[in-house]
Amino acid sequence: MAVVLALTFVPSRPGRAASAVPTRTTWVQGDSVLNGALNQTQSALAGDGWNAHVTAFGGMQLVAAIDLFRQVRPQMGSVAVIELGNNYCCGDPSEFGSEIDQTMSVLSPMHVIFLTTALYESRQADINAQIWSAASRWPNLEVADWSAVVQSEPWVVGPDGLHLTYEGRPVLADFIRQHLDAWYQQFSGPDRPVVSAFGAAPALGPTGQLVTAGNAAGVAPTPSGAGYWVAGGDGGVLTYGDAGYFGSGGGMHLAAPVVGIAPTPSGHGYWLVASDGGVFSFGDATFSGSAGALPLAAPVVGMAPTPSGHGYWLVASDGGVFSFGDATFSGSAGALPLAAPVVGMAPTPSGHGYWLVASDGGVFSFGDAAFYGSAGALHLKAPVQAMASTPDGAGYWLVASDGGVFTYGDAAFSGSAPAAASGAARTAVTHYVGMAARPGGGYWLLGQDAA
Repeated sequence: MAVVLALTFVPSRPGRAASAVPTRTTWVQGDSVLNGALNQTQSALAGDGWNAHVTAFGGMQLVAAIDLFRQVRPQMGSVAVIELGNNYCCGDPSEFGSEIDQTMSVLSPMHVIFLTTALYESRQADINAQIWSAASRWPNLEVADWSAVVQSEPWVVGPDGLHLTYEGRPVLADFIRQHLDAWYQQFSGPDRPVVSAFGAAPALGPTGQLVTAGNAAGVAPTPSGAGYWVAGGDGGVLTYGDAGYFGSGGGMHLAAPVVGIAPTPSGHGYWLVASDGGVFSFGDATFSGSAGALPLAAPVVGMAPTPSGHGYWLVASDGGVFSFGDATFSGSAGALPLAAPVVGMAPTPSGHGYWLVASDGGVFSFGDAAFYGSAGALHLKAPVQAMASTPDGAGYWLVASDGGVFTYGDAAFSGSAPAAASGAARTAVTHYVGMAARPGGGYWLLGQDAA
């Protein structure tokens, strides 16, 4: 189901420092509405490079959140998202406006994104009016008009007009993600993908000067190791080195953003996968099915091809694995109580197993995939975003959004983003989203430039 979300962005007032790039750390607080999309929101933000704490309590009121914010303020990061106001049932609505002022006094100077409420009762119009009014008093308060989304797409809520339907959960999650990204782009600028090369991997670009319509979504190597493809969230495909262009989803009306790219064994084609499970085939890539028509419990975050090229796996953020073509299902983390959402996967050379990695650095092994260690017990500065396996399958790398690289098994450490990469123009990357191992040694990291 295709959804177009309109962003109502209230920009910051003049005088705000725009040179310093803030951290991609956020605190998202809500009530039972957000609680219905808790996992989807956490997954959407982690997959987008946000270090996010998402929490929600049924019946929560803003006045209770103020006390919580006072306690956790040092850990809240650069920007907060607040989805509260549905449970204010008594007193003059102007008192709710006073509670917003108290909230902003506690949270200032951090940026605050405040969602309007669905108009499930007439009094909610007064609550929303107080939210809009507060934005005129507080330069760092941005209004995200969730009420307008519900009015234009009423199927996102159930019969009570308030709580989310199954289909509405990913809509709210993506709505929050879009607002966070829109705010962050004030500092990071338009989408400018960067590929940083390490070890024997050649630095071919892009280096941050190319502006693209979609955010960086994935990178995949050619069989020779002399080139790679870069996929954007809009379905666009960029080619470097000996990577051939076989088409893209850039001109399509996508129902969901592209989140990954995988090459065929011949290097004469590739697949793109979207977060709704849709799969797009180009060149000699064979379409073997997709999860696009399935009622997914969580968004798809990545894919991996089989060695024959006649099948592939998809993985969702809840650890669920979907097998198509000659891809053998060897298990999943879908039934496990995950501490953090899964963000990527890598296959073994035999095609009889695979690894999954979560944003906290935890690694899960299935089939003939051997476990060589994980970062799950480490205190990470930034969430893990992707993984890549070594050519012989006896090791793997993990990469975090800050460009940190973790090596296990026979995976050789060739450098990380905080150190000098061979892509000399890589000086202002805000976050990394992908990784590709080069056949023959070395690896590439895919990020977004802040220049």
